Amino acid sequence: VEANGNESSRGGGEASDQTQPLLQLADRLFVRNLPFTTTEEELHETFSHFGQINSVHIPVDDAKRNKGYAFVEFESKKDAKIAMESMDGEDFQGRLIHIMPAKPTKERALDENDPNLSYKEKQAIIRQKEAEKTTIGWSATFLRGDAVVDNISDRLGVTKGDVLNVKDGISSGNAAVRLALGETHIISENVSFFKSHGVDVKALEASGGKSTNGVKRSKTMILVKNLPYDTLLEDLTKVFHGIGGDVPQRILLPPSKSAALVEYGHAVDARRAFRRLSYKKFKHVPLYLEWAPMDEEFDRSVSGQSETQESRDDPKRQTHLSANERNQPVDEDPANDAADVGTSQAIYVKNLNFATSEVQLRDAFSQAGLEPRAVKIPTKAAPSRRNASDGGEGSEVRQLSMGFGFVEFSSEDEALKAIKKMQGKLVDGHSLEIKLSTKSLSGGNSRAPEVDKSARKTKIMVRNVPFEATRSELLQLFGSFGQLKKVRLPKKFDGTHRGFAFCEFVTSKEARNAMTSLSQTHLYGRRLVLEWAEHCGGENEKADDARERAKRDVRVAGLNREQTRKKTKHIKF
Repeated sequence: VEANGNESSRGGGEASDQTQPLLQLADRLFVRNLPFTTTEEELHETFSHFGQINSVHIPVDDAKRNKGYAFVEFESKKDAKIAMESMDGEDFQGRLIHIMPAKPTKERALDENDPNLSYKEKQAIIRQKEAEKTTIGWSATFLRGDAVVDNISDRLGVTKGDVLNVKDGISSGNAAVRLALGETHIISENVSFFKSHGVDVKALEASGGKSTNGVKRSKTMILVKNLPYDTLLEDLTKVFHGIGGDVPQRILLPPSKSAALVEYGHAVDARRAFRRLSYKKFKHVPLYLEWAPMDEEFDRSVSGQSETQESRDDPKRQTHLSANERNQPVDEDPANDAADVGTSQAIYVKNLNFATSEVQLRDAFSQAGLEPRAVKIPTKAAPSRRNASDGGEGSEVRQLSMGFGFVEFSSEDEALKAIKKMQGKLVDGHSLEIKLSTKSLSGGNSRAPEVDKSARKTKIMVRNVPFEATRSELLQLFGSFGQLKKVRLPKKFDGTHRGFAFCEFVTSKEARNAMTSLSQTHLYGRRLVLEWAEHCGGENEKADDARERAKRDVRVAGLNREQTRKKTKHIKF
């Protein structure tokens, strides 16, 4: 069987002899006799049990209908061989599928180890192979420096020298700060534009350059970055229409013209465009492509609007909904509205019987018609006397309940519903006392949300500060977002700073505003990394922390001195 799925021979030994070496070398499988309703997600879920999958491709006809066969590419050839031996001839959605090795595609036939290629051509082949399957999210809000200057100068109707405050060829010294502030404004504008169209670039920035497998990415929408400011919608249309296949359904270009969104009607056409245009030259710059991260809140709002539209179009359904709304009781207690703000999906259950287990507590909520997602009852080790016969070794430590627990639900509404139903109910002879909690059980940690932690913080630690930057430039940059109380730039013995700084604001609101706005800003070409400073309390807290650090340093120094004394041999004459 060749790569396009056509049978080349049904002969005997000769065909089997040709298949055997492919079996040992192929990491791409050809799967045929699939149902015409099979999706790529279902194939990925089935074959992912055998190893890491790079891609799943189901060819379609001109009407975008499934052709009944697919290609599954694994990360390793060993996993592909195991998957073929395990799934060949097995039932899949009512059909017996047939699996065999597939020949590499024309794009894969290009070998980066070809001696006839230059180093630049080899690197281009490697980047194109890695671009589509990568899960690393990096700088989704990336902006070119020249695009920022062109953008600001065009909007304000001034020259580039006026934007950078350059007169007679001499800079006033704050050109880097002006460029950083302009970049911050354009990034904020792009984020709002993308979010209005269902793309959440903040999800990629939160990954910090790590894998973004947990981020929901679109399979038909491509995020195009690194665009020059003179980009026009007609230019992008010409590029994406000239690669073959169906043309994009829409191309969105924000007012900054620094990035774009290209959406296709089918994933096959989107993948073709991604492969052929990734790192291709556009005007005088390369194109950076990335699968657009989807905004889940946008999806829910769109689905809610569609349901509302359906209810408006259907008068019977509208009458039914209005009748149900009239039958529902109206809660006029303002305390419930206040509880909805800043709360979580978990509840705190007090006054539990010490004999009540997590299973019994879950059953109590299930019997009331509720579906808890997680139940946790903290325990502690019971005090026990050591057995003299065995020295206490091997005795099992008994755990006792602490008399309270946490129950987490799928939504905040479910948690409020559980409070109304279970408040004061008897469980093992104890009346339950319930209130909302900020503890998260499914996330694996019990910390409060980060917003609550930073609500009162005013000091920001700035990492990756360029060594060309000065304290006055930091004052000007961060002072644009509020009144600064103190800016400290620690220095070395030679007078140069150490690459980080501390900026303290008067109010926490100004500090949060600066943290949000400058989190993706570059200064002198280096991205500023912002985080809340740990030691930002009062003078007493600072003094106590300094004393603790001094004691720790003294202990460490004494321990090192004692170890050195033991190792040193004293010779007496």
